[in-house]
Amino acid sequence: FITGYGSEPEEEIVNKEQQSGSSSSSKLINKINAAPIVQVEKQKYQVDPYASHLQYNMGVDQTDAPMFGPNDPNETGYTSTRVLNANATVMGKTESIAMNDFVFNREYYQVEEERKRKREKNNKDQFSEDQLTVLKKFKSRDEAAEALSGFPAAAIIDVNQKYDPIAIEASRVKHEETKIHQRRLQRAEALKAHAKFHIRYRVNYQGRSFMRPETWLKPIQIPGKVKCYLPKRNLASFEGHTKGITALEFFPKYGHLFMSGSKDSTIKLWDALDHQKCIATYFAHQKAITDISFSCTGAQFISTSLDGRVLLWDTEKGKMLREFHYLKDKDMLPTKVAFHPMEEKQHLFLLGTTRRTIAQFDSRSGNPVEFYNRHKGAITDIRFLGKHGSFFVSAADDKYMRIWSFGSKGTGRKRDIKQILDPESDAAFRSIVERPQHDFFLASNMAGITQAYESKPPKFNWHKKKRFKGHKVDSKPISIDISHDGEYILSGDADGNLCFYQYGNPKFFKKMKAHQKDCTLVKFHPCEKSKVLTASIHDPVIKMWD
Repeated sequence: FITGYGSEPEEEIVNKEQQSGSSSSSKLINKINAAPIVQVEKQKYQVDPYASHLQYNMGVDQTDAPMFGPNDPNETGYTSTRVLNANATVMGKTESIAMNDFVFNREYYQVEEERKRKREKNNKDQFSEDQLTVLKKFKSRDEAAEALSGFPAAAIIDVNQKYDPIAIEASRVKHEETKIHQRRLQRAEALKAHAKFHIRYRVNYQGRSFMRPETWLKPIQIPGKVKCYLPKRNLASFEGHTKGITALEFFPKYGHLFMSGSKDSTIKLWDALDHQKCIATYFAHQKAITDISFSCTGAQFISTSLDGRVLLWDTEKGKMLREFHYLKDKDMLPTKVAFHPMEEKQHLFLLGTTRRTIAQFDSRSGNPVEFYNRHKGAITDIRFLGKHGSFFVSAADDKYMRIWSFGSKGTGRKRDIKQILDPESDAAFRSIVERPQHDFFLASNMAGITQAYESKPPKFNWHKKKRFKGHKVDSKPISIDISHDGEYILSGDADGNLCFYQYGNPKFFKKMKAHQKDCTLVKFHPCEKSKVLTASIHDPVIKMWD
């Protein structure tokens, strides 16, 4: 780059430099640009559309470019890398912000007011006074806006509308209150007790109600007169519930109907004889049914549920007659209910709760008249003893059974007569049933042992030789029952078996497979010789055996 560089000797060059001085030496050298501008061709990178990280910065035009190369046969609907970077735009990156209607309208109308002022100012600069006068003659604002902007009127938002934030907030509050009111109405409609009948006619051609039993069906007058036998086969299956069965009860004396309660919060009435179909479904509860009890005539029944409601129903009409309010707190829920056995006292019933209390109710007033609260755990079963119902026995999770004197308030009689604890097993009692002869009652505990006790006052001693073992419990709510001749004891099983004991021979034990998981409910027909109902809390199907 140095000019004047020739073939002269070195000495001559040095002499010339000394003569010209330092001022002339600068003319011999040109200026050099140390950082020249270099025109580099824009490099194109091939981008993997499935890559999660990039090693260099890319522009929006490159990220939005289409893919090159053959199409992937396994990929459908993918055409551009823009899908991977949907928030990137030419102006920057977009982000989503959550805001309610009030904040959005406030920001929106503020921006529109500013735009309106700018448009008016631009109109004054763009149009003459004559043109503005012509535009003012339009009948509607939409036509004027369409003439000014060139867009159709439907595409333009009327920004001249006055913005009132208080009115908008009041409208929003009113809308929310309307929603809440509608939800309350829906809940009230769901809680409204009603029944749906699945039969076409509630009376037959003779005018007899479906509640009336057949003429050939005779109730048992003397217990033990009609001999019972063990069932051998599955006679019928009753399907209709959607969840497991929690309560099962035959119609008193005749058994031509039976009722079931389920974890699906519904109660169903079934025909147990000929048609073997569902007659009616009762709706009122919102949670699982805990117990059902018929009155001695079957005209009424009481249902309890985990939603805390205790309801008295008319069986034939499907109407709720009364609701009983008793709960002192939310944790106090009904577990068991039992009508008084005497026909003259059908207005009295007992109600067991989860808070160790048994309440005696009068259905005429709807209020509790007496409380029995010596237990220290949730009530698991209640059973009246004898024909007159002067005594009743209760079981609870505190591992004790207690014998009570019914209606002893104001009579001077002792209320809590006896406290019973299993002498051999430290297990809570779960189910109680009395023999039809009213001489003994049997209690089953969580250890799989069924023990017989005297049902006559004042001792209520346990029978040492009447102790039945064999069925498996595994902490399941297994119930027991007894045939109407008092000879066979029925029990469920944790393995799904239907177990049989013989009262006269404690060593006798038989079982048959009834359900897949467990068999928790068993009921012997009140007047048939060998019909048995079984159900499970994990199986919505009820089975009849004969």
